[in-house]
Amino acid sequence: MKNYTPDDGVLAALAHDAMERWPETLGHLREDCRIMYQYCDGEKTKKGQTVFADCERVKEKYRAFMPCDYVITFYLAARGLNREGAVRLMQHELMHIETDGSVHRIREHDLIVEDFRAMIDAYGTDWIEGREK
Repeated sequence: MKNYTPDDGVLAALAHDAMERWPETLGHLREDCRIMYQYCDGEKTKKGQTVFADCERVKEKYRAFMPCDYVITFYLAARGLNREGAVRLMQHELMHIETDGSVHRIREHDLIVEDFRAMIDAYGTDWIEGREK
């Protein structure tokens, strides 16, 4: 059974760093949406690939219990990342959030590259570098 625990401040700090480093693409998120962060002690896979983290939109009916718009979860696989890799992973997850201040939605990966073109242009296809072996 997977256990979920609230952020101890580390993930929020990573998000803050990512928003400071990339204000042109992420800076608006501070004012436009409420984000909560959590850890999961389990593994997750999707289409046979390891999932390091994900970003989910909180459904309207759950907002009474979770006063946020999005939840970003870091899974067990993310524990092996160094700080730079973790900031890049957070940047990636934050890029999933699309908002204009009133409308919120999840942005999917660019279809051709199955990721975000901006991440690949900046860091290459293996952008989670620094993972401890």
